Amino acid sequence: MAHPASEEERRFVERRVLRQFILAPAVSFAALLVGFNLEWPRLTATGVIGFGLAALWIGGLAAAERRLVFIRGGTMTRREYRYVIYEGVAAIPYGLAYVVAGLSLITLAALFLGGISLERMRAVALARPGVALMPLGTLLLCHGLGFLIGFVHRSGSWWQRAFGMLIDAPGRLEG
Repeated sequence: MAHPASEEERRFVERRVLRQFILAPAVSFAALLVGFNLEWPRLTATGVIGFGLAALWIGGLAAAERRLVFIRGGTMTRREYRYVIYEGVAAIPYGLAYVVAGLSLITLAALFLGGISLERMRAVALARPGVALMPLGTLLLCHGLGFLIGFVHRSGSWWQRAFGMLIDAPGRLEG
């Protein structure tokens, strides 16, 4: 885990977090909520597609850049909000987990917009549970791989980073 190294990087992280984790989900949630309340199923499905696109955006950048950028703190703790950057190979499976989730949401909403009812999708999932469990299993596998690989500590000497990874090893076995 690392914090932004410079003021320029902090501004970059701040803008990315604002767009990816606040604005995009807020617009998607608004579409979903308005569509649900006004009983406009197409707008509701559009909101779900928006969530899926936001997940694709987050996951694609995480996998391509090998870096997860997010905000932490505030709601459950007394700490101030902090921008956090996790860098390393572990960002690839975490990013792929976001991509799988996003593709799943987009697929379901597109099927609905294509005329397939929710009842029909439910019947198919109950008749062939693998259809629903395959994306879920892939998402969990990717998340577990990311957890198992773990992120390299960015600061300190080689020895400090290696010792940090050794200390993290028992926690990584959960992956």
